[in-house]
Amino acid sequence: MNKGINIIVFVIALFLVGCAKNSRLYPNAPPEKAFNLVEVLILATSSDIQNNRYMYEPLAAAGIHEAKNRDGSIGAGRVFCCGGKMEQAYFNYFFIPADIEVEAGDIAEIRTGSKPKRGKSSVNTIVRVVQKKNDLGGACRWWPHDRTYDQVLYCDWMPDKGWVKYKGRTWVKLM
Repeated sequence: MNKGINIIVFVIALFLVGCAKNSRLYPNAPPEKAFNLVEVLILATSSDIQNNRYMYEPLAAAGIHEAKNRDGSIGAGRVFCCGGKMEQAYFNYFFIPADIEVEAGDIAEIRTGSKPKRGKSSVNTIVRVVQKKNDLGGACRWWPHDRTYDQVLYCDWMPDKGWVKYKGRTWVKLM
């Protein structure tokens, strides 16, 4: 996806998050504190974060204060491909720790956070990049290929590493 389209997607996503009751930094699916894969579409600038309370408030509540001033500390990505209502419904935001290098187009594993309960919360967080965007022959791909919409990310190693199909749709690793 080119940079211009990424910016448009991110701006639209910011608008949608701003209209939502809860931040997309908290899980919308799969269950809290599970692992799932996303295709990273865009990285936020520090200005994006500082100007959107649905980004900086969840970070602060989770005790992550330095991210507000670092470009690329929040990313946005998709769980479903390629268009359609599922792609929009499961669009995720996630925190990117400073020691993880990620760029748009990479496939990343995120640990889903937990919504605020009794003053405690955590946000969706990248734990590792599983495939770089230019690794076209890698183990990960959108599946099944016979659909136009609602494809999910699948990697050949998932069943051997304890990943399961969640509600018949996406692949997750439950904790």
